[in-house]
Amino acid sequence: MKNKHITLNDNYKSVYMTLLILCISFFPFKNKSNLQAQNLNTNIPLQAGIYSVNIGWYIINHQWEKNLNPDPSTWTVPLIDRAAIYNYNTSAVKTSDASIGATLLISGLQCIDGNKIDWQHANLLAQNLFITANLTQSVKLSFQRNRPYTQGQNPISKGNDDFYSFFSGHSSISAAAATTGLWVAYHTPSTQTQKTMAWTAAGLSLTTGILRIAAGKHYPSDVLVGWIVGSGVALLNGVIFSASR
Repeated sequence: MKNKHITLNDNYKSVYMTLLILCISFFPFKNKSNLQAQNLNTNIPLQAGIYSVNIGWYIINHQWEKNLNPDPSTWTVPLIDRAAIYNYNTSAVKTSDASIGATLLISGLQCIDGNKIDWQHANLLAQNLFITANLTQSVKLSFQRNRPYTQGQNPISKGNDDFYSFFSGHSSISAAAATTGLWVAYHTPSTQTQKTMAWTAAGLSLTTGILRIAAGKHYPSDVLVGWIVGSGVALLNGVIFSASR
């Protein structure tokens, strides 16, 4: 595969693009004093706006990938990426898929308050996951970093999947889900069970990232940045939506 160096301009373009879209996504909302995600029964134009932006963002990513002429690159971060695994591990891949699935399931169940659904929590979780997924894909398409398993002694190819290593979507999405749960658990009246579920999701998110490294799908830096971005999106959105409830 052809290698290339990622230039500062490439980095800046990706960062500027993702920050711009994040600003567009968050712009309509006003700061509030304590956590309260918008109720789905109120501020309908506002809700329609943020979901419309994210649907549009998804379509842009889809068309971008569809028309992309892949130019994969190999680059490393000193020290941390020396721990990368360069062999494809099918078992670890499947286990990581199960781990992120469990993270999302537990995070979703945490939205159930007694015998009813906490729509405010569910809405915040949905927005955080949507924004994180779109942001992750935009950065992946910008960098096209080779996955570790394509760089080993016996490289294999899985098509476009080879080029999308930075940063880890499994790590960012699971971190966004877990961080949303922790934010809600400690900023709103929550039961001990809900807090336990939030910490369980956080543990599963960490497990998911480690498994992605073991699977040969990601470099350690991919996973670390994924955790940071996913948690950052969830925390930022939680602060923006802060209001007593």
